[in-house]
Amino acid sequence: MKNKQFNMASFDDLSDAQKDHCEMQISEDLIARSRPGSILVLLLWGCVAWLISSRSDDAITTQWLVNISIVFLVSIGLRTYFIYVASKHITHTKVCRFYITLGLSIGCLAWGIMAACSYLETPLSTFQDLILFATVGLSAGGAVSFSASRFYTYVYVLCMLVPILIVELFITEGMISEKVTTVIIYIFGLLWVTVNSSKEYMSARVSNIQLLEVSNTDGLTGVKNRRYFDLQLEEELQRARRTEGRIALLILDIDNFKKVNDDYGHITGDQCLIAVANCLKNSVQRISDTVARYGGEEFAIIIANTDEDDCLRIAERMRTAVEGIQILVKNVPVPLTISIGVSQCKATDVKCDAVSLLAAADTALYQAKEQGRNQVCNATLSAANSSA
Repeated sequence: MKNKQFNMASFDDLSDAQKDHCEMQISEDLIARSRPGSILVLLLWGCVAWLISSRSDDAITTQWLVNISIVFLVSIGLRTYFIYVASKHITHTKVCRFYITLGLSIGCLAWGIMAACSYLETPLSTFQDLILFATVGLSAGGAVSFSASRFYTYVYVLCMLVPILIVELFITEGMISEKVTTVIIYIFGLLWVTVNSSKEYMSARVSNIQLLEVSNTDGLTGVKNRRYFDLQLEEELQRARRTEGRIALLILDIDNFKKVNDDYGHITGDQCLIAVANCLKNSVQRISDTVARYGGEEFAIIIANTDEDDCLRIAERMRTAVEGIQILVKNVPVPLTISIGVSQCKATDVKCDAVSLLAAADTALYQAKEQGRNQVCNATLSAANSSA
């Protein structure tokens, strides 16, 4: 009996949009994991400083402890600030990661340099074993915590432990080979033991995104389902209010679809639904535009930050594309057209909510059908008809 190798979900298996979503989730995780680390560093330094002061109460040692405490407070303050800035740029991965890297590097280097000072002729040299023990423990915790990204595992471990190696190898005259060896073993050991954690984390993230994608996708047509549409509409409305932008909603219906099912059968009807869905997906140009199956033979499209003329051009392009679909039954083309109702609003001009948009688009769709089908009708919400 052959053993089947288990293949973990890979980041490369995701689409571009899913990769962006995954990167954003990783950034959120890194930010969340960084915050308690700042408190832990301060608490650990408080314990180390208390132990040092309890064993040596001379003025020079006390002054060193005070100065280092000030440095830690400043570094943690900067780290907290940069992490906060990163959280404000969560949708821009490169900018977000830059600030996370900056904040983490400052905090870790402050501790790493302090630990390196214990290997120089300073009041801390008497307590280098205590400081090394605390540094290794902090590095181990950080390596595991930031295993969400191999890059940040390297940043944390190297910023903590490499300053000690630099001092021992290049600055001090009498290198302590046992401690250098110990530090090197810890560096490679921590980087090695977190490899599987990083892979498992990424696999879990990718699997969750893939499962979420399945739960948000219509099984027949491959476009988004009604559940996802409802959530996305609210999200786009909130974004439009924040950015004072525009939002448009298209609701379309396949004309005489019941007759298509009755005359050609439900299998042909399903083929028509799939073909129309593909046309709609090909007609939108941005990843942010949402195409969803609204119910039965109805579809809905959310288009953000597009002016009225462009939105109507997109709707007309969809109508024309569907009109050109060729599905043959016994060499006879199935007549296939759509009617489209469009509603639009600008968040600053009107109370732009989901109910109003849906109602206006539905009214425009009804108008398109009343006027003979296979056409686009538009309803732009305004302050006037909002108060009416």
